[in-house]
This record gives sequence, C-alpha cells and structure tokens, in this order.
Amino acid sequence: MAAFHPRYFEFFDLNRAFAIELDNVSEARRMERFLAASLHEHRAPAPLLVRDAAAGYTEWYRGAYGLLEQQGRRAQHEGHILHMPFKRWVRDQLEIRSELLFDWSQRMLDEIALDTSIGGLDSAALRRTLSDAVDALVAFKLPPERYVPTTILEWHARLPSTSASSHF
Repeated sequence: MAAFHPRYFEFFDLNRAFAIELDNVSEARRMERFLAASLHEHRAPAPLLVRDAAAGYTEWYRGAYGLLEQQGRRAQHEGHILHMPFKRWVRDQLEIRSELLFDWSQRMLDEIALDTSIGGLDSAALRRTLSDAVDALVAFKLPPERYVPTTILEWHARLPSTSASSHF
C-alpha cells in the first residue's frame, strides 16, 4: 500500500478497481507487459491533475475495463487471488495495520511538533502524510478514534480542508 498515491482513495474508483495477487515481481511484470500490449488501442493521456513526477503517466486507458476484468477473472481461474472490489481489500489492510497506525501516527505528530517548535526542517510533507492517513480512514468509513490517538484527531480537526488536487 505504500506504493499507492497518497490520496488514492479520492482519485480512483475503488468499487470498480481490482487487484490480482501474483507470486513474485517477475510474474507481475509479465502480466503488466501482456496487459500493456493488449490495451494499446485504449491508451489515453494522463489526467491533468497527475504530475509527471508521480510516474505512471503512460499507463492510462479509456474503455478498457471489460478487457481488464476479463483478464482478472482469467488469472483468478488460474489460481491467483483476485481482490474485487479493491476497496474491500484496502479496507481490510487498513484494519490489519490498525495497531501499527496508532503508534506511527503519534510518532509522526511528535516529529511535526518537534520540527515546528525548534525551527527544524519544514514538516509540510509529514503533516500531509499524516492528514492523508486520517482522511483514508474516513474515506473507508473506519472510525478514526479507533485507529489513532485523540491528539491526532484534535490536530487533524484544526487543519484546513484537504483537496485531491493539492496532492497531485
């Protein structure tokens, strides 16, 4: 999940999205090459909100969902795990990592406070990362008070509203 865009939960339709669980990186790369070749006629420009630095700017398609779903079902038939809809899998992963999230979020806030109090490094990236993590809980209808300390919720409540475009 660390490889996802920070606000993936706003940018992608996770109710339609799916993931195929493969055994290793080389198998995943083979699948990517196969899909890229079969989807060539569906290529589309990246959305304007996606910065080039985010990579993946050549991996955008239109009208390809049916073909992709068919390939996902084929992989499932071959014995691979198909996470469909992807939203359910992501939500499950967030719940599995909940204990880690609690401690991580408090350490992040401590670091943000330290950077702010002694004029240290600019903690904007840390603030954004922590805010995105809390926003993901809300997006997946997970009660943040169960996953992060009260101090995080109080800090998050004082932040200006976030928007997807500021992160892309």
